[in-house]
Amino acid sequence: MRFTFHDIKEFERKYSNYYPVDRCSCGSLKEMDISQAVFEIGDKQISVYECPVLVCKGCGKKQVGHRVISLIYSTYWDFENHLGDKSCNLNSPLFTLGDEVGRFLF
Repeated sequence: MRFTFHDIKEFERKYSNYYPVDRCSCGSLKEMDISQAVFEIGDKQISVYECPVLVCKGCGKKQVGHRVISLIYSTYWDFENHLGDKSCNLNSPLFTLGDEVGRFLF
């Protein structure tokens, strides 16, 4: 999945009240899946591996999870501390947390 934004303001407008729901506009339910997502915001590129996405079982439309948007937003601003860097690769922290919880419980 690839998402392109002219600047951070455009990203903020699109995702200011973003919270995907379980049911697609076609009426079918969505299921969680894993994919790669690339966000291009201005001259910066952020790739998320093992990105949680919601996929409609009816029409196949995909949406990134709402926590990914927070991750992308904070990562974008982290670029300000690393002038000259234009791209980075991330692994979804949600699965790292799940692994840690799994080790604790078992």
